[in-house]
Amino acid sequence: MRRSWALILATLVGCQQTPVEQCPPVVRPSVRLALEPSDFDRLREAPLSNADRQRLAWRYLELAGCDTLLEQRILGSSRRNLVCQIGPDVGAQTVVGAHYDKVAPGHGIADNWSGIIVLARLATHLASTDAHAPTKLIAFGEEEPGLMGSSHFVRLLGDTHIAAMVNVDTLGMGPLVIDPISDPGLACVARNAAGALEIPTLDHRLMGTIGDWAPFKRRGIPVLNFHSMRRKDLRRIHSSKDDENLVDWQSLNDAYLVILNSVLGVLDRSHKEGLN
Repeated sequence: MRRSWALILATLVGCQQTPVEQCPPVVRPSVRLALEPSDFDRLREAPLSNADRQRLAWRYLELAGCDTLLEQRILGSSRRNLVCQIGPDVGAQTVVGAHYDKVAPGHGIADNWSGIIVLARLATHLASTDAHAPTKLIAFGEEEPGLMGSSHFVRLLGDTHIAAMVNVDTLGMGPLVIDPISDPGLACVARNAAGALEIPTLDHRLMGTIGDWAPFKRRGIPVLNFHSMRRKDLRRIHSSKDDENLVDWQSLNDAYLVILNSVLGVLDRSHKEGLN
C-alpha cells in the first residue's frame, strides 16, 4: 500500500467515516474454502528483494493453473506485471490485482505479500471451476514508487472492456476493510458476502493512502478495494515491523473467505450484465 504524501496532513486527522449504503439482499451460496497450511508457509518465505518477489509470485501463479500466464514489461522499470488469465481473453474482463513489491527496510509481509498469497489462492480456485466471466489476476510490480505497474497496465488497455477491478492490499492486520472509495454496487456485493459468512468487516476510509485501484478508477472502471489497515498501522508498514508477526492468520483467512466470495459475486454480476 502506498502512502500519498500529498495527503499526509489528512492522515493525521485519522480515518474518515463514510455512511454505508443499505444493500439489497442477494441470495448466493457461500464458498467456505479456507486458505491452506501451505499458504501460511508461503507467507513466511516472502523474499527481501523485489526481483525475487517477482520470480516467486510468478511461480505461485504458474502452479495455480492459469489458462495463460504472461509478463508485461513496466515502462521505465526492470520489473514486470504478471498477468494470469482465467477464461477467454475476450469480452468484458474482471481484474483482480495485488502488488508484489515492497520498500526497505521491512519484509513486506503484510504490505503486500499477504495480497499475493490471497491472489494465488484465488487463481487456484478459479482455475479449477467454471468462472462465469473472464478474469485477469494480476501481480502488479512497482506499486510503491507510484503505481507504475497498474498505471502502465491501464494505459495499454486500448478498447479492452474491464467490467470491474478488485484490489487486495495489506491484509491480515485486523478485520477486513471494504474501502468506501469502492463502487457502491460492488461494495454491496462484498458486504453481502461478509454477512453470509458472518465475518465482521469495517468500512472506514483511510486518509493519506492510495493503491493500484486508483488508475482504474480514474479510467471510470468500477473498483472494489480491500485492506485491513487502521491509522496506527501506517507507522508499521514500510518498516522493520512488517514481518510475519504483523499478520494474524485468522484475520488473513477471514479476509480470504470474504474476498473469494466477493470476487465470485462480482463475476456473477459481470456475467449477468454481459448477457443484457
